[in-house]
Amino acid sequence: MFTFENETRLIIRHITKAKIKESCTSTLYKVQNYEIIPEEIIKKNEDIEVYIKKSGAILEKIEFKNETDLQQTFLSFLPPKEVFVNTVFLMQDSDNIFELLPSERLTVLKNVF
Repeated sequence: MFTFENETRLIIRHITKAKIKESCTSTLYKVQNYEIIPEEIIKKNEDIEVYIKKSGAILEKIEFKNETDLQQTFLSFLPPKEVFVNTVFLMQDSDNIFELLPSERLTVLKNVF
């Protein structure tokens, strides 16, 4: 979640496990009627997407042809470091990324970025 040109946006990355490696798809949303308060989200220890929806915010999906177009858009308004710092991992049906072996973690991060 980040703010760009006075608009709050949310990037959700879905990582899917396959037999050989993981795949990653991303969705970009424009968040309306919501002010970012990271400490509040952390305090609640809740999934950021669920928390935002409960807050009454409106998530407007921004459509892209494919993952490559979406990634190019990210790079146009976020420097690579900011993409990493502001990315929220939603690793559905997966282990905690910090509990993975370094090689497994590297594979996941390669797919995310």
